[in-house]
Amino acid sequence: MGIDQDKLTKPWGFLPAEQYLIRNWDTASPLSPAAQRASLIKAFLAEDSIPASYAFAARDDTPSRIPTEDEIAIILTPWRPLKIRTIACMIWMSYRHDLIILRTCYGEEEDEKLREWLKIDEERYVFGGLEAGGWQGVLGLLPELVGRQGHGAGGVVRRALTQDDLDEVRGEREEEDWEDVIQYQAYSLSAPSPLLVADKQAFEEDRLRVLFLDAHGNIVKESDVAPEEMGEMMEDADSSRLETSKWWENGVVGGQYLTDGELGRLLFSGAA
Repeated sequence: MGIDQDKLTKPWGFLPAEQYLIRNWDTASPLSPAAQRASLIKAFLAEDSIPASYAFAARDDTPSRIPTEDEIAIILTPWRPLKIRTIACMIWMSYRHDLIILRTCYGEEEDEKLREWLKIDEERYVFGGLEAGGWQGVLGLLPELVGRQGHGAGGVVRRALTQDDLDEVRGEREEEDWEDVIQYQAYSLSAPSPLLVADKQAFEEDRLRVLFLDAHGNIVKESDVAPEEMGEMMEDADSSRLETSKWWENGVVGGQYLTDGELGRLLFSGAA
């Protein structure tokens, strides 16, 4: 993903989600540590912005708030395996448009098919291990998949469209296409490329799910891609052509982003 593997071991508190956990942890909470972590990560994903102090760009990687030994032991270490944390650092630090594939279906036949699809070092591109929770379950362990703009972005990281964004689109676009433009802008605040999901259906049909997620993990649009087309999709992402690609244009709008959906009603009625 364009990052030196030797530089992926970052100090605890380096990632914005870790800052959110230690800054908002309630030692008097009646919830179990696992339940409180899950609740806080859900709240983190719902935030419309990440403060600059959470998403810092310090050259020496020193966290803006260094967690204590107890916070590391009680809050951060039990949250997710170190392998997943390494992936989180890799994702957060990446400027590139590499495709991330989430695998949720396992078996010898699927192993062979995936190797055939990728024909590369799959450890660089595939995150798995959440078979029971489906793709949605990954956000509880890897919230870095959405709402990211690359390590070193500096300042506040926006995760929601503003009224100014909406007004600008309406002022520049024809009425018949501004809803699609707003949907794409909502996706573009999340990640440089869509999330690909290799689930049971994907292996059966030889087509991976393509999820254009917003910065909170909601589906803006959903499509699918043949394995042999992934290179073309990556080129479209690298060249900022995803908005005019067949995967976006032919995608199915997610329920919340329909005109009468929860988010669609807010965005398309003029309310930010």
